[in-house]
Amino acid sequence: MVPPATPFGSAGVSLFGVGDDLYITDAKASTISRVRISTREVIAFAGLPSNPPTLDTVTLSPYGYGIAVWSNAQSAYFVAGDSPNIRIFKADLATNTATPFLNFNTLVPSGVTLVVYDLWGDETYLYVTESESSSVEGTLRVEGFVRRIAFSTGQAEVLASGLGLPVGIFGDANYLYVTDQTVVRRITKATGEKVTLAGAERQMGSVDGIGTAARFRNLSGTWGDGTYLYVADVWDYTIRRIRISTSEVTTLAGSSEQRGYVDARGPSARFLGPTSVSGDGTNLYVADSGRIRKVALATGDVTTFIGFSGDLWSDGQSLYVLSSSFGAALSRIAFNNPQLSRITPPLLFSDGVMPSDRFAVRVSWGDGEFLYGVSGSAVYKVRATTGEITHLAGAFFESGEVDGVGNAARFTLPVVMWGDGTYLYVGGMGAIRRIHIATRQVSTVASSLRDTQDLWSDQSYLYALGIRTIERVSLSTGEVTRFAGDPVIPSGFVDGIGTAARFQKTTSIWGDGTNLYVSDQCSIRKVVIATAEVTTLVGSPTRCGEIDGPRDTAQIDQISQIWGNGRLLFFLDSSSVRAVDLASGEVRTIAKTGFTGADPYGLETRFGKPALWGDGFNLYFGSPGGGIFKITAAAAIQQYSFPAAGADYWTTTSSAAPLTAGYARVQPNAGSTTPEGVAIFGFRSNGMLVSEAAVPASPLIQQGRIYAEMNGPVNTGIAIANPNDQSATVSFYFTDADGLNFGSGTTTIAANHQVAAFLNEAPYNGSSSARSFTFMSSVPVGAIALHGYINERSEFLMTTLPVAPISSTSTSPIVLPHFAAGGGWRTQILLVNPTDETLLGSVEMDSSYSYRVAPRSSAKIVSAGSASQVQTGNVRITPFAGTRSPVVSTVFSFVPTGITVTESGVATPGTAQSFRIFAESDSRRSLRTGVAIANTSSSSATVRFELLDLQGQPAGFSGSSTIGPNGHLSLFLNEIPGFQNVPDPFRAVLRVSSSTSISAIGVRGRYNERGDFLISTTPALADDSVATNAELVFPHIVTGGGYTTEFILM
Repeated sequence: MVPPATPFGSAGVSLFGVGDDLYITDAKASTISRVRISTREVIAFAGLPSNPPTLDTVTLSPYGYGIAVWSNAQSAYFVAGDSPNIRIFKADLATNTATPFLNFNTLVPSGVTLVVYDLWGDETYLYVTESESSSVEGTLRVEGFVRRIAFSTGQAEVLASGLGLPVGIFGDANYLYVTDQTVVRRITKATGEKVTLAGAERQMGSVDGIGTAARFRNLSGTWGDGTYLYVADVWDYTIRRIRISTSEVTTLAGSSEQRGYVDARGPSARFLGPTSVSGDGTNLYVADSGRIRKVALATGDVTTFIGFSGDLWSDGQSLYVLSSSFGAALSRIAFNNPQLSRITPPLLFSDGVMPSDRFAVRVSWGDGEFLYGVSGSAVYKVRATTGEITHLAGAFFESGEVDGVGNAARFTLPVVMWGDGTYLYVGGMGAIRRIHIATRQVSTVASSLRDTQDLWSDQSYLYALGIRTIERVSLSTGEVTRFAGDPVIPSGFVDGIGTAARFQKTTSIWGDGTNLYVSDQCSIRKVVIATAEVTTLVGSPTRCGEIDGPRDTAQIDQISQIWGNGRLLFFLDSSSVRAVDLASGEVRTIAKTGFTGADPYGLETRFGKPALWGDGFNLYFGSPGGGIFKITAAAAIQQYSFPAAGADYWTTTSSAAPLTAGYARVQPNAGSTTPEGVAIFGFRSNGMLVSEAAVPASPLIQQGRIYAEMNGPVNTGIAIANPNDQSATVSFYFTDADGLNFGSGTTTIAANHQVAAFLNEAPYNGSSSARSFTFMSSVPVGAIALHGYINERSEFLMTTLPVAPISSTSTSPIVLPHFAAGGGWRTQILLVNPTDETLLGSVEMDSSYSYRVAPRSSAKIVSAGSASQVQTGNVRITPFAGTRSPVVSTVFSFVPTGITVTESGVATPGTAQSFRIFAESDSRRSLRTGVAIANTSSSSATVRFELLDLQGQPAGFSGSSTIGPNGHLSLFLNEIPGFQNVPDPFRAVLRVSSSTSISAIGVRGRYNERGDFLISTTPALADDSVATNAELVFPHIVTGGGYTTEFILM
């Protein structure tokens, strides 16, 4: 989307949207603006009020330029600095702290320039290869030598002199081996005597042979295994080996003067410039132009070990790498777990929360809750409500292509991003990487791409935009195929199918699930995803300008960025923000060029080199004048109308649209009562349905308490929606298992806004000791808890939990209609204490359990069933005499083969004599509605079932069943007597009634695309609930980025 990053941002702009907001960023000015689409109001959003700090204002490496490294079991010694201030440092490997060991300043005479190349050590000495240059009577004199430094005293002395440019060094018990341009020297450690082992002075070439008959071009690093000495010939692009006993030289890998990057065996492999080498007895590791290559000593097979480089040393267990992007940095890579870890100095700006007053992020994608961007070579997220910047992955001052978790990963010039809510895809330097947002795990998706300008995905494929091409990357396999355009044939402007189409110079891409839209200089091209057919939506290759109007007369000029919301496509056009109607092709201007410092409106707004994106509700702009600006649209409104006993149903847009998170309000017309309802949002990852969760419409409250768990793959979040025209001040605290409160704080939710965050994130910042979370609001708000679980496939499973009151006088037993244990099923009973007293009682489920819940805290009871057969029934929670009742909810999990494929929770449904449940089925019966009923009375109950259409009229299907005293019944709709022939597909209302008191829940079961059985529980609405005309709120809804939301009102 934008040019490559510099350490504190770069020139250029970016644009994207979430909901009805469009965001524009200016990386050079480190600012973001947000534009509300319908009103065109521009609002300062976030960013630095002045230019960001330069490199001079931060502390870089304290060591200077990194040169070479060697280690023993306890310490790593590394050389760093520039002449004359070159030093050897000793890094304690147990504490990761470094101290100076030797300063060469004390050894070098005035007027002499010192160059240090490499070092190696034994039990007594550290040996260093050096050269000194000086001018004698106008003639430059250069001499190389080997110096040794005693570990015990630090005393340094010259062991051998008279060398040319000694670079690499390695040793054994008796000898040192030194690479010296075109020869390999052997130096006796005891006397300093030197002889030529292989090669000939000033005889350059590439010849295998014995001793002085061999030829080298320019030798660099060396390492030995006792039998062979391995050397890197940097100018010959080969790895050579010398049998120490005979001086015989052979080529292990690479081919003479054949430069390239090819992993292959022996002479078929190619190197870009091998320098430092080290080994572990089985493999040789080679620093090769930004990568570490691995050469199998037995076969010569060359593979890429890691996308990171520097001077190398292996101790047999780990590889130590001294890099020098911004000064010397020492890192370790363990062979049994190839993860990069920093030893010294500590990583700067590469973990936790950043100092936002002196730190800037170039944002290029957002999901509504967070904005994601780059600073330096690391990826960060910015909380949209507060501007708080948190590190996500990579290292600020260190580049590379390394997979890993958080700051163990490395990126090289990460320039473009796209996300689906679970993963953030990052493009740069020929590779596309994927960050799991929740775990911060970075992995490589594809590595054979060039000049990636922008990314977009439909959940099955990632579309990578090149300068004149679109590449399609399979998210399941990483396979890259050419989708449209051709990079070899000179640029052109041709509509056509796939590779027959031609583009002039493409810069940005966005899609709506059916079509891709590509900015191509002075035009916007449309690409049908199903067929790869390329047509021109608007604009012309020969007519550039800024003219609004119908498709045939409109002109656009040099587009840099595009983003759409499904109806309009927004684009940056010579620093103007404009929009094209996707249906009609009409073009209009949102904001013009230039900049004014105030918060003006619409066409009076001016931007200088802005960047742009959106969140579905607003457009966001970043401008050189400072601040982030927003244009916000009016809220979307869905009218509803249905008769008594009926229902209404609708769904949001495609899951491939940009992610939008927010809340919804249910407001009845004057004289009408408020319906009850539920919103079900489902999440698809890589085109696969992974999880569904139901959010009930709830009344506004001013205080509440939720179950809290933050432990490994389990996390808890809360969404709080403020539908008022004034801000809400929310105070909160956590409570641990012993009933002790901690972590109190306050946050503000702006008027008509929503905040959704996990409890271990800002603004709450809770810890794993929390068992409950309590909040109080200054104005009525809607709230819902979210229970998240990252399963064994790293998929995010979600379910919602109720919000409990913070006071209660109830002492009544509680009945839950359903549990399942065994056969892969597990049931968790979550007990929240709404009082300041200790709660005691028992739980009857698959077995008998007792509970004790500390004041304001919570507890969890887990079914013990591990049998192969499924046991089902109802759950009874009985408080001990004199104690109050907890607030209870249930989480069902299904783990059929060691993988958790579904989780779903439900609140206590209460008791009544009749309930209504939304019922549905699809044509393949992969989606079915079930019902679970508990008879709460001590006598048998006859339960009647009747199916009503969405207009509340009988659909012609009815039946009945008998449930014994305190008994249980669970079955799918087509298993109810009289319902076997219900047609598919359908949507209807199932009415469940009884002459005695019952409790019921609905179960939505479905099989996803890989055959996993998923469930989400839906509330059963009691017919005897008191009618009201008060507003209800769905506190959290999500659409796009892999999510869809279904709304049901009854």
